[in-house]
Amino acid sequence: MSSEEALTWVEVLWEDVQTTNAKAGHPYVSPEVTENMIVKWINYYGPMFHEVLHEHPKFQQLVKEHKFNAKQ
Repeated sequence: MSSEEALTWVEVLWEDVQTTNAKAGHPYVSPEVTENMIVKWINYYGPMFHEVLHEHPKFQQLVKEHKFNAKQ
């Protein structure tokens, strides 16, 4: 995955955290908390990136739209 693709994924995850919390009616999550969550997800799920894609249609669509190489 290129650094541009990685940045796009981080931005998508960031937006997902903010949107999910807002839809659930939770108060605003600070950038520090959001960053901490995303870093933990990347550290944990990074080696299983391709498996996560198969389980989440929203992310599958992102891969198709941007032609990411998810197995690098």
